[in-house]
Amino acid sequence: MSTTEVVESFYRGLAAGDGDEIGALIDRSFHSEVVLSLPPSLPYGGEIVGAHRLRRMFVGAATAPEPVGPAAVRLVSLVGDGQVVVAELAFDWYPPSGGAPVASGACEVWLFDVDGRVTAVRAYYRDTVALVSSRP
Repeated sequence: MSTTEVVESFYRGLAAGDGDEIGALIDRSFHSEVVLSLPPSLPYGGEIVGAHRLRRMFVGAATAPEPVGPAAVRLVSLVGDGQVVVAELAFDWYPPSGGAPVASGACEVWLFDVDGRVTAVRAYYRDTVALVSSRP
């Protein structure tokens, strides 16, 4: 599987709510010490380290009965191949404390090692102020 196929498969599984697909993809394609970087201004922002943590988080997000954070994620465009892939996303953002969703999006930079495993995902949200101010 190419690096662009890894990224496409991830977002396809997330959009379909397929926790099994996401879990299997993380197990086979993510480095054990992968780092997810989220904007620190968000309620859940900062760095999350470890494939086991990301697996639990993303499988939970995909299968959650009520969305929190990004939901209805749509892959708008994808560029790159090899060790760097950038995904442009559109999504509805649901505040963790409840409330109406906010239409938003992000660019996520995916970094891969020479063996094609994900080593980092860096998320750059469009407007974190709008997301944080949407809290009830």
